[in-house]
Amino acid sequence: MREPGSSAAATSVVDAQQVERVLAQLSSLPTLAPVAVRLLTLTARVDADLGEVVRLIESDAPLAARVLSEVQKAHRGIEARSVTLHRAVALLGLNPIRQIVLMSKVLEVFGAHDARSEALFDRRAYWKHCLAAACVAQGLAAHASPPCDPDAAFLGGLLHDLGKAAFDACIPKSYERVLSEAERRRCDLLLIEREILGTDHTVAGRRVAERWRLPGELIECIWLHHLPPDALPSGLRAPELVKLVWLSDLLVRSHHIGSSGNSAAGPPLEEAATMAGVPAGACRAVLATLPQAIEDRASWVGLEDVASGQLYLEALAQSTGELARLNEDIRARNERLTRTADYFRAVHALNHDLPFGATPGEACRTAAAALGSALGIEPVLVYVREPGRAGAIVSSSLDAEELVLSNPPGWSDGAVAQEERAAETMAAGGLWIAPVSPALRPLCDAHRALLGDRPVWLLPIVRGREWVAGALFAADAMQVAHWRHETSELQALSAAAAFAISHARTRLESARLQEGLAWAQQRLAAAQSELVAARGLRMTAEMAAGAAHELNTPLAIISGRAQLLRERTTDATIRQSLEEIVAASQRAGEIISDLMEFAEPGEVRPESIATAAFLPPLIEEWRGIEPQAVRIELDQAVSLADAVCDASHLRGALHALLRNAIEALPEAGGRVLVKAWTDLTDDSVVIEVSDNGRGMTPEVRARAFDPFFSHRPAGRGRGMGLPRALRWIRANGGTLSLDSTPGGGTTARIRLPAAKTTV
Repeated sequence: MREPGSSAAATSVVDAQQVERVLAQLSSLPTLAPVAVRLLTLTARVDADLGEVVRLIESDAPLAARVLSEVQKAHRGIEARSVTLHRAVALLGLNPIRQIVLMSKVLEVFGAHDARSEALFDRRAYWKHCLAAACVAQGLAAHASPPCDPDAAFLGGLLHDLGKAAFDACIPKSYERVLSEAERRRCDLLLIEREILGTDHTVAGRRVAERWRLPGELIECIWLHHLPPDALPSGLRAPELVKLVWLSDLLVRSHHIGSSGNSAAGPPLEEAATMAGVPAGACRAVLATLPQAIEDRASWVGLEDVASGQLYLEALAQSTGELARLNEDIRARNERLTRTADYFRAVHALNHDLPFGATPGEACRTAAAALGSALGIEPVLVYVREPGRAGAIVSSSLDAEELVLSNPPGWSDGAVAQEERAAETMAAGGLWIAPVSPALRPLCDAHRALLGDRPVWLLPIVRGREWVAGALFAADAMQVAHWRHETSELQALSAAAAFAISHARTRLESARLQEGLAWAQQRLAAAQSELVAARGLRMTAEMAAGAAHELNTPLAIISGRAQLLRERTTDATIRQSLEEIVAASQRAGEIISDLMEFAEPGEVRPESIATAAFLPPLIEEWRGIEPQAVRIELDQAVSLADAVCDASHLRGALHALLRNAIEALPEAGGRVLVKAWTDLTDDSVVIEVSDNGRGMTPEVRARAFDPFFSHRPAGRGRGMGLPRALRWIRANGGTLSLDSTPGGGTTARIRLPAAKTTV
């Protein structure tokens, strides 16, 4: 017959159909003998007919022999030949007859002993427990409030665990699992029964008792004897009897008489007695006489060899064994609590030692120290990979510095990522420590001096199912096997470390985003200013181009007519005036030429200019022009990149900047410095022209690039040098900016695209 719940793959979730299948197995038990049912009914009446009782017993020869045997044991001075069955019933009394008959027929169903030598359900110990509970209940019946029928109390105690015997008889393998798990976990047997079988022995006992048509008060005792008195439902037929059986079962279990398979502890004797409405003194008195009471009735349950002294020794041995198991359990729990405390301290240290605003490297180092403290090993290496960056940031629990490995030999980001996904999956399944795979060996080899020669293991640092970092450490396999039992603690510490590292990375990314946003806002503001200026320049250039075209013809006519008149006149005064008109026309023509050059700089012909060779001749040219009081110096980087620009435009712009710088110097002379370097951040060539002249006020600086604006005395310049330089540089994709303070000199900065180098 297949047993529900006997499969090793059974789960703790049991559906209602399986519960009914388990209880249906109870129907395979034989029914209670009709003579027992009839005797229970007959002897329960106050006016029971003794002759009818005798006739019922005579109809069952084994039962009659059992009654005669029991009267011989109870009255040893009577000769066996003189004892009739009628006299035996009269000598024993109806209540003992009732008890003997019921127990005899129950034993016919279940048996007093189990032929299975290795069975966890010890029937001999089970019946001893039941008989002890019956004797205690009978002894306390008179002390209950209100008093209970001693015979009913005895039968209630005797049959209270009927469901256990039924389970053992019908589904022995499944019940073996229940008893084994209850012994391992040292907890309430009913919880394990419901977890594995979906029901418990109280329900099973009730089903059997109802099928056997036992009296209602006995059914209530079998069904509800595990409920505390204050939890009993209302409307019971015999609530005081149920309370009495609850107390009796509790007292017998606490004194380790027989075996119930239940390790659940109940309240102390005084509290339990108060709950059941029985004096605690009466409980102690009944317990003192219990061994003798069991010995007198032992044969009723097939325990003929039980003696009171033996009961004391067995109870003492069982108590000693139970104490030893409890001590071992306490030792194991203390060890587990100590380890849990180690993990709690590690988590506390992680939170306490992590500096405010920690970098990811600092968070990894603090996490490594916390893991090393919890596991009791040194060193622990924690590595974290950054997106878009080869290698990993590695921090050691022994080192205050983080080591950035750009790309250790043999490192593969793809292989490492695959290894991390595998470790995530294993951690989700409860395996938190695994040997490192070949993908991580390059990292281990790079730190072999720290890790030593022992096997290296990987512990994933994850947040939920998201990989954050990895912890590497060297340890023996025995150590790792011990840590694998600490799954929940490892999971909690890993989550705490993952939170710390993730928080540090988030802070860093947030700071970078803020800095990038600030820089972008600065660039945007500058671009907006440049856009406004460029729009203004474009409008000015368009206006200048239109004006130049319109003025060229009238100026040409004026200049031509003035020259003709000058050649024809002989009057010196008129000739002088005409010469002034011609000169003024020429100056106006030059201004118009400047306007045209500003408005239409011409076609841009960008080329790669060897900046390092371009600048020295230009500087020497200016040195030959200016007096010695003006020092023109050149400072260019050794590895100066080529610039992409129209050479004529760059030359014209530099001439304009040098002219402005020299004219800004005091009359006594000064210094002009030309610097050139390559800016790798944006692949550009930078050329600066700075002077130590008088500088500009903010108002002058704001209008420095406006055409025809000049803050120098009249006649010193038209104010077109900087506007033309700006037009030239912008036409070549570059920028021109000014930095100046009054009395602190001026710096003009050209930034041009760098030529792409080819390998």
